[in-house]
Amino acid sequence: MSPDWRDDSAHRSLIAYAVWSSFAHTAVMALMAMQLPTRRGELLAGVAVTGLAAVLLFVLAPRKETVFVTS
Repeated sequence: MSPDWRDDSAHRSLIAYAVWSSFAHTAVMALMAMQLPTRRGELLAGVAVTGLAAVLLFVLAPRKETVFVTS
């Protein structure tokens, strides 16, 4: 069994996809909140939660490792 599942930097593209899909979902929910005044409270709560999750994923995502080449 490979210990690769613990290497967060190997899964950067999956984390980036999760961040951007969360931002897209947040935007759609915000638009729906403007169009559906009867559901505005629920949708804005969802916007806050999903937006916070996206920001946290973005901030806590592992940075790309830089490789220094010496000659």
